[in-house]
Amino acid sequence: MELLTKTRDELKEYAGKMQLKYAKNISDDNLRNLVEMEAIKRTVEIEERARLKLQQESKMRLDLAEIRAEADIRGVTIDIPKEPTLTDIARLKKELDIIIKEPKPSPETLAIESSKKVYAIFRNLEQDDMDVLRNPGGKHWFHFWPDKVHVIPEWLIGYYRKTATVPRYEKKTVRTLETAQIQETIEKVVRTKDRQRFSFEVLGDAPDDASFGIVTDSQIISSLEQTV
Repeated sequence: MELLTKTRDELKEYAGKMQLKYAKNISDDNLRNLVEMEAIKRTVEIEERARLKLQQESKMRLDLAEIRAEADIRGVTIDIPKEPTLTDIARLKKELDIIIKEPKPSPETLAIESSKKVYAIFRNLEQDDMDVLRNPGGKHWFHFWPDKVHVIPEWLIGYYRKTATVPRYEKKTVRTLETAQIQETIEKVVRTKDRQRFSFEVLGDAPDDASFGIVTDSQIISSLEQTV
């Protein structure tokens, strides 16, 4: 939602549709921020519901494939409902004595879950107004919103400092071993220091039970701003 160019009346209209409460004398900037944070919060909730649904559907397809394969190997007939539920899947696995195995977590997932949590402001150094969605390790999703406070694992900062980069190349004049004695030079394209795609400004430690993601609690944001 592009709010920078919206008038006060347009912002109030958005706030009304979202059923937001605010003081009559609220400044335009604060009203804009209120609407933006609510829009982000709702987007995150929608994404999370969609992500969970996709994960459940994907797992169910894999489970059904495993059940059918196991039944074929044993030469037994099984009754799979047209639209099986999680209860049906559990029952069929029990009938076939299929051991439920938890997938082995990736090194990134282990690092994320063992890391200290911190509050940090995300900045997109390539496109300063674009949000970024990342899934390091395959389990945890991170939706980063530019210039907003997030709860992230501290480990993630170093990880992206190494991996979220853009290579840079320059033409340099160099002497080759073959021509060093006669002072001949050639132009060569060499890789220089990579450019960071985005960065994080750490504001402080976050509670162990804090959920990963953008911080929408205005009291937490205000208290963090006072410490900077």
